[in-house]
Amino acid sequence: MQSHSTQPSSQIQVTDLTVSVARQVLISNLNWQINAGDCWCIIGRNGAGKSTLMRTLAGLLPVVHGTVAINGRSLTSWPLMDLARLRAYLPQGRNDAFGYRAIDTVLAARHPYHDGGYWESEQDIDLALAALAELDVDHLAHRDVRSLSGGERQRVALAALIVQYAQCILLDEPTTALDLPHQVNVMELIARRCKSHHNAVIMVSHDLNLAFRYATHALLLMPDGAWQAGPVGETMTRDSLSKCLEHPIDAVWHGEQCLFVPH
Repeated sequence: MQSHSTQPSSQIQVTDLTVSVARQVLISNLNWQINAGDCWCIIGRNGAGKSTLMRTLAGLLPVVHGTVAINGRSLTSWPLMDLARLRAYLPQGRNDAFGYRAIDTVLAARHPYHDGGYWESEQDIDLALAALAELDVDHLAHRDVRSLSGGERQRVALAALIVQYAQCILLDEPTTALDLPHQVNVMELIARRCKSHHNAVIMVSHDLNLAFRYATHALLLMPDGAWQAGPVGETMTRDSLSKCLEHPIDAVWHGEQCLFVPH
């Protein structure tokens, strides 16, 4: 039984990717590379194509124009079980139709490592409990997920993502429904995994200040389908963010920390 992915440190390569919805081009000719250890934040207005891009990178939407590759291999050519060990995806919302316990929800993410077996091992259970503890929800391990608050359920979902041990992590608004202490805890956890596990992380966030503090790079999706990508210090500027969000943004320094506020 494996506890970690056996895949090497990963790179995601996006070449000439155009993302469209209902014939409307949202992102035009995106050329983008995410290296192992990078933590990218995608920023843009509602409807800019952030979630559509994430689902495309996860392999859940077809690539119509351009290519998406992991480690030089087209996303569509990866066997599904290998892909499940290589990339993990946290969607923006979820609907729990069945009354699974929180720990069972996390254990389901260990399926790619069962090698055809059905039942989880003691190691799987230990990994699941450790992940729940890391997200401060281990005391809810035997609770029905439908009885949890939105923030508690989000942390259970993040625990499941952790035990998947994928090298490429895709997070669509990971701090949704979390209170301030848990927002900081989750962002610190993401940053640690980039450094210690050399994960390649892509996340969507509307919190400019958390993104600037914890991400290493940013992808700005402009209203006209254009884009800007690079280190946060170069891309997350007052002018670029104002153009991206179509609202004037001020940058205020508090000690060594830059804070972005609406004008």
